[in-house]
Amino acid sequence: MFRHEQKETPEPLFYAKSPETIRYFKGLPSLTKESEELTPQKLAERGGYAWTDSAVASQSIRDAIWSDKQYPKTAISDLEERLHNPLTTLVICEMNSVVGKGTFLAPDAKPLPAGTVISVYAGEICDTPLSIKKMSGYGMILTSEEHAASVVSKKLKIPQADGIKYRNITAFIQHAPDEDVLGKATVTPKDEKKYIATSNCFIAAGTYKGCPVSYIVTSQEIQPGEPLFISYENYFNGRDYCAFDRNGNVIGTFTKENTIQINSDYDLKNAKPATRMKLPEAQRIAISLESPKLDTFNASKRFAADVTLALDTHQKRYAAESPEYNFIKLLQKNFNNGDDTAAKFNSLHVLLSDDKNPLISPAGTLRMLRNELVFHMKKYNETKPKPMSTTKPSVTEKIDPSKKSGPKRSSKR
Repeated sequence: MFRHEQKETPEPLFYAKSPETIRYFKGLPSLTKESEELTPQKLAERGGYAWTDSAVASQSIRDAIWSDKQYPKTAISDLEERLHNPLTTLVICEMNSVVGKGTFLAPDAKPLPAGTVISVYAGEICDTPLSIKKMSGYGMILTSEEHAASVVSKKLKIPQADGIKYRNITAFIQHAPDEDVLGKATVTPKDEKKYIATSNCFIAAGTYKGCPVSYIVTSQEIQPGEPLFISYENYFNGRDYCAFDRNGNVIGTFTKENTIQINSDYDLKNAKPATRMKLPEAQRIAISLESPKLDTFNASKRFAADVTLALDTHQKRYAAESPEYNFIKLLQKNFNNGDDTAAKFNSLHVLLSDDKNPLISPAGTLRMLRNELVFHMKKYNETKPKPMSTTKPSVTEKIDPSKKSGPKRSSKR
């Protein structure tokens, strides 16, 4: 059985750009204007974790993805757009000593439309403990039907994205019940449900670059200064949790008996009803599944970024001046010196077509890097109106995993 190696240093599975800075409020935006601009790394350092907007995994999991008999598919264009262009209008706020931090839309931002992709739920891809109760409070299980097509899902028993050591802004999105759950709840005082916030985001699932991912999408328009909420009903089932109003104030307790007691000191006279403009279910599904073709210019930039990340990641594994290190350095030099994206990829094509190089042979130490680069080249070629130079045999044909000997892996679990 494939196992997660705790001693390995996790590395990114795909390219994801982080915001340059994030505003941090020491209270709710409705109550304070005091904030500071922090880099994600500085914010993470304060919290004792590492910031990533990607999924990270051990080398063994990374290698499993790129050596699979079927290359992973890239079919979530909205998520890909967000990974390369992160939102800059989200802020992190201290809510209270009980729930800690929350993710809010900045008070001076424009409303965030329904159907907006927030980001991938970042974390370390690993197996879930045998007892789900032992999961960290930042774990997201990746076992839906959309996740099942992933190579990782075939390798791990119960894959999860664990945000305890690596996380991004999605880790601070607080829980609020869905409307149907709130509708069945008993509220005291009576008829005060309108002040209780419900989830305004939902969790979409899919497979991205061979990795099972969950990502957050807004289900209604988010107003400036409002918190983002997701329903974590499966996690909170059988537990008490805080009930919030539209500004992020804790106004009561949602009990496991499905009752809500509004705090006696909550100012109902001046409270505003929570918004309830939901995205239609059909549109939710469409957002999760649609995959319009990327335009060539943006796709070129994205695949070039993926190649740069792959080269940098693999180079860190080898000692300076080793054969592997020097060959990757040569790949980097040729790729970076290309006049345009086509020239960059052609330079890789030439170097990876060298049959006499033992490093990239089927048994070579850099075979996984070769597989990964070939995948990016193949996806890039699919976006071009004309194929690249064919003066040499296509490297994608030469190492097409489907043509190798051995058992084929089914796409079904």
